[in-house]
Amino acid sequence: MRLVAESDYPLLHRWRQDSSEIHPLSFEPGTHVAPDFVEQLNQLQRSNLLLLVEKKGNGEAVGYLMAYQVDLWNGWVHLGVYGSPEHPMRWYYIVRPLRWLLDFLFIRFPLLKAYVEIYDFADALAKFLKARGWVEESYLPDHYRHGASMAGVRRIALHRSVWEKKRLLWSA
Repeated sequence: MRLVAESDYPLLHRWRQDSSEIHPLSFEPGTHVAPDFVEQLNQLQRSNLLLLVEKKGNGEAVGYLMAYQVDLWNGWVHLGVYGSPEHPMRWYYIVRPLRWLLDFLFIRFPLLKAYVEIYDFADALAKFLKARGWVEESYLPDHYRHGASMAGVRRIALHRSVWEKKRLLWSA
């Protein structure tokens, strides 16, 4: 896992262009054109953390993690999680870096919880996180347009107290 560099922008743009999945870098409808997307990424990286997840060994990029909308006053952060569909075992490669990111955020900042928004069609990720102490705090039906249909989204949170008690489960 490493910080995203400008040399990674073409790969992120390719992932952005894939309309088969919604993910945190695909929410701006006008960013299909590469120059607009580059400007969005430059703005994003000024106040957020964008990390490229790579396979151990060969360094092939398999996805990204993002910490955004950090609110230190109220004690929460949003996390973006994306695994490229090109990699059949994408979630396998994302889990450990996600744990490292959570450890970094909870140890370094006075956060009370971390949020992940999970779309209806990403049920496997929701089940995985809930089994490790994450809790669903809200559900918004028909919240995001996905192609010709609308997708609901769950806001799932990991509370600091649960992270402190269960963080060893993440390595399981």
